[in-house]
Amino acid sequence: DFTVSPSLNWNVDDWQYLGTRNVLGADQYLFGEIHQTTLSMAFRGSLTFTRALTLQVYAEPFYSAGRYTEFKRTANTRAARYADRFDIFTGSRLQRDADGTVLIDINGDNATDVQLDNPNFSFVSFRSNIVLRWEYRPGSTVFLVWQQNRSGFTTDGRYRFGDATRSLLDTRPENVFVVKVNYWLSL
Repeated sequence: DFTVSPSLNWNVDDWQYLGTRNVLGADQYLFGEIHQTTLSMAFRGSLTFTRALTLQVYAEPFYSAGRYTEFKRTANTRAARYADRFDIFTGSRLQRDADGTVLIDINGDNATDVQLDNPNFSFVSFRSNIVLRWEYRPGSTVFLVWQQNRSGFTTDGRYRFGDATRSLLDTRPENVFVVKVNYWLSL
């Protein structure tokens, strides 16, 4: 038995919450427009050699990248028109430095009021489990389990499948090995 479950998702959200900052004596609720692409594929397989010996495999690579293209704060949350609910930072009120840090001038006085770490992201991960089950006598079993996890994160935010694959292969894995033995006692 073997199944493959691919998933591809494109998301554009023009009011992704980024945080709350107290600026000029008032809480400022900050949002951004995110463009996100997520790709994953789950592999599941079961192989029965005999009634007493089976192998189960699960593996899932996952990749998600998101870039923020617009930043804003709430202005009038109860406004009738959606466009009037936000104060969008444009021109000199929004700057990005070389490492992607977002500098926002809330009141337009040419001084930075809010600084946000680069919100862009590229996240890659791989999870897998392999379980070998052997029933060495009726009711008594041995399980051999190998689990591997890999993950990596950058603030690039651009979706590049080839770079994600290389990043995943370059990431140091976390391996877990488990042996479980059950012995059935008949009373």
